[in-house]
This record gives sequence, structure tokens and C-alpha cells, in this order.
Amino acid sequence: MMRRLCALSSRALRRTIPIVALIATMPCSLRAETVASAFADFGLPGTWAPECSEAPSPLHPHAIYSLAPSGEGRLVYQAGSIAPDSAYAVTGAERVTGDRLTLHEEWLHDHTRLDVTLRKYRGRLKVWLSRDEHGMVLVKDGVVAATGYVSPWMTRCGG
Repeated sequence: MMRRLCALSSRALRRTIPIVALIATMPCSLRAETVASAFADFGLPGTWAPECSEAPSPLHPHAIYSLAPSGEGRLVYQAGSIAPDSAYAVTGAERVTGDRLTLHEEWLHDHTRLDVTLRKYRGRLKVWLSRDEHGMVLVKDGVVAATGYVSPWMTRCGG
């Protein structure tokens, strides 16, 4: 009985190794969820703000998520007339849990990279966790590490 079980395990292993090797050599874009599907599944495209009727400001920013024709995600963060818009390319996205989506962003101004996890709760959205390219935590549990400022909950504007 044991010999038969070992033979079955050996055959299963011989079949599994080539599959694992194939998956490991696939481009990330084929293995991972696409940005377009992640945006759609999370319901992200559109303009989000703490109060849609108010103009963008540092305390009431607007975040505009969209998709380029290439399928790459885009984020434009508007903090009002006193600060220029910040534009980001979203180069990757993964659903972490049912209510969280991690975006791999590149700031188009200086090409620094961020990993930003968004949390969605009852149709609202907020930055829950953010790390820079060196692993430094910028936002944790919805709180900006440097200032203690609580990241605002945002709702989708215009529908």
C-alpha cells in the first residue's frame, strides 16, 4: 500500500513540476490580475472625494482613477489650486482581500514608486496603507505616519 502511494506521489510530482515551471516563467501580466480587471472588480474608475460638492483642497482632495487605452491605470490626485495635480501611472494591482486593493503606482513627476492599499467600506474608499519604494510606511491603518492626519473616506462623485 505504501509503495503504491509513493508511486502515485512521484507521478503527481513529475506532472506538477513542469506546470509550476511554466507558471514561473510566464510574464507577470499573464499571472497577475490585470489593472483593468482589478479596477473594474473593485469599482474604482471615476472621481472620488470626501465631499463631491466641494472644490478640491488639501483637506478635501479629489482622486480620479481611470484607464488608458493601453490598459494602464491612471490616478490624478487634486489637492486644490495651491498645489499642482499629482499624476500617477498604476503599473499593477492586486486584490488583497474583499475590501482592499493594492495599487503599484509610479509618480510621473519624478518616477518614484509607491504601493498603496485602498480600503472600501459601504461604498466609500480611503488610503489604508502606503509604502514608498524603500519600504518606508507613509500611511498605516488610514493614518498618515508623519502627521497623524487621518486619511479621509471618499465617495464616488457623479453617480
